Amino acid sequence: MKVLVSAYACSPYRGSEPGMGWGWIHALSKYYDLWVITEKDEFQSDIETELNNKPELRDRIRFYYIPRKRYKILEKIWPPSYYWSYKKWQKEAYTLAFSLHKEIGFDIVHQLNMTGYREPGYLWKLPLPFIWGPISGFMQMPWPFMRILGLKNAVFYSARNIINAVQMRFSSRVKKAMLRTNALIAATREDQAAIKKIFNKESILINETGVILPSAKSQRLPYNKDRALKLCWCGLIIGRKALPIALHAINRLQKALRIEFDIIGDGSERRRCVALSRKLGIDSSVKWHGWIEHDEAIRIISHSDIMLLTSIQDSTTSVVMEALYLGVPVICHDICGFGTVINEICGIKIPVINPSKSIDGFVNAISKLANNPALLTNLSNGAFRRACEFTWEHKKDAILPIYNKMQLNGVHL
Repeated sequence: MKVLVSAYACSPYRGSEPGMGWGWIHALSKYYDLWVITEKDEFQSDIETELNNKPELRDRIRFYYIPRKRYKILEKIWPPSYYWSYKKWQKEAYTLAFSLHKEIGFDIVHQLNMTGYREPGYLWKLPLPFIWGPISGFMQMPWPFMRILGLKNAVFYSARNIINAVQMRFSSRVKKAMLRTNALIAATREDQAAIKKIFNKESILINETGVILPSAKSQRLPYNKDRALKLCWCGLIIGRKALPIALHAINRLQKALRIEFDIIGDGSERRRCVALSRKLGIDSSVKWHGWIEHDEAIRIISHSDIMLLTSIQDSTTSVVMEALYLGVPVICHDICGFGTVINEICGIKIPVINPSKSIDGFVNAISKLANNPALLTNLSNGAFRRACEFTWEHKKDAILPIYNKMQLNGVHL
C-alpha cells in the first residue's frame, strides 16, 4: 500500500510532536511504503542524519521537505500568529501532495500532525481515503482553576475557552475536514467526546504518544522512611501546567515528610512559581533545574520515587511515558491523555473539581505512598508493565486495521 503522510513535525531525536511524528512513521514503515511531507528547517537535518545511519529506511520512507516562513518577532509578541504561516505551509503541502499523487497514485492519505484540530490542512481535498489524527485541542480549561493561574493567565485562558468554543463549532475548514474524513483518531477521551457532540462523528481513541523501551530501569533504591521522598515535575512552566498546585502540596507536607522536589523545565511562569516557593518557605526542598539535556532529565526522573503531573489542560505529554518506563509512579489529575494512561497499577489520579480539592488530592496521594512503601514499590513495578502497553509496536497494532480497512473500502473520489 502506498501511503501519503503529512507530518509537519518529525524528528527521531526529539520528544513531543516531532518524536510523535517519527514514532508513528517509523512503526508504520515496516508494513507500508510511506511518502512523508514534513517541515524543512527544523527537522531535515535530524531526519537525514538518521537515514544516513540507517540507510535501509530509505527503501520504505521517502521524505519531502517544505520550509515554513517564520515571523519571529510577531510570533513572540502574539503567539497565535504562528497559525498564519502554518496555514500557508499546509497549502504548500497540499500542492506538493496533489502533484505526487498524480505521479505515484497513493492508496490513502493520513494527516498525522500537528495534532491540534484548528489546522486540518488541505489533504482531505485529495481524491483518496482520508485519515485524520490523532487530533486534540478540544479540551477547555476548567473554569474553577482560573484563579490559581494568575491574572494574566486567567485572562488568556478565559479568552481561549471562548475562542476555542467558537472555532470548534464554526470553523468551515474544520467542518469540511471532519465531514470528509473516512477515519478519525482522537488523542484523548475529552477530544473523542467533543468530536461526537459537535460533529456527530465517531472516532477511535488512540493515545498520540508512544514509548521506545530502554534497557535502563529506575536507578533509585526502594523508598523507606529513613531517607527523603524524591519527587519530580517536568515540563513547560506555563499556566496550564498548574505547577503551583504541587508547590502548595509540598508546603502542606513539609512538616510531616522529608521531601526533595526536582523541577525540570522553564517557561513564562517560572518567576512567579519561584516567588511562590519562597513565600511558602519550601525553597530548601525544591531544586529548579531549568532546561537540561534529555539524558540528564531522564537520570533525575529515574532517581525519583514519584512524578507529579499537575497539568489541567494538556495532551498526554511524553514525560508521562518516560516516567512509567523508568518505573516511576505518577500522581496526576484524572483528565487529558494521561487520565487514560494512568490507572491503579501505576499511579493515583486526582478528580478535577477546583484548586483546593486538587491540592488536597495531591497531599493525600503523596502521604499515602510515603506511609506505605510496599504500595509505592507495587506501583513502581506496575509502571513499567503499563509502559509496555504503549510501545510504538502497540500503536502499530491499533492503526493497522484502520489502514487496511481504508484500503479495502476506500473508493477514489
